[in-house]
Amino acid sequence: MPTQEEINHQQTLLRTHRRSLAHYLKQQATLGEAFAPPAVAHGITEARENISRIKQILRSWNVSVEDHFDDDGSAPVAQPAEAPRLPSADIDRVKLKQILVDYFNDEELRDLAVELTIDSESLPGAGKSGKARELVAFAERHGRFAEVVALVHRLRPGVL
Repeated sequence: MPTQEEINHQQTLLRTHRRSLAHYLKQQATLGEAFAPPAVAHGITEARENISRIKQILRSWNVSVEDHFDDDGSAPVAQPAEAPRLPSADIDRVKLKQILVDYFNDEELRDLAVELTIDSESLPGAGKSGKARELVAFAERHGRFAEVVALVHRLRPGVL
């Protein structure tokens, strides 16, 4: 039979994992499931696995455990109040390049590349216009054009 200290420890872990899960679910709802980074989906999965494991341990010890709405993933994920409309079909490479040149400075272009896990130093273009052109070309070659459009839309919502 477990000690009260062991039971308290598992209950504390359960509360901690539920807080983490709530945080990840809020991030996913804010960004939208399609645009949430993989770490968010992984965090949700890991938190739910830990919650399930701890609940099993506590129940095997005959400790009463309340089931929460989000614990097992059967609850629908909350969506933002107004889902962003992404006009990616209306954006072509020339328009996206011009938006990058007009609405982002050199530092912001580098930050954009970092957020997309693209080494901005490896982009061959010279100057802001060249870097923007090469960023768009890179995104097209790697099937990430829509991802760049979505990121630009998030960072400069009034532009697209």
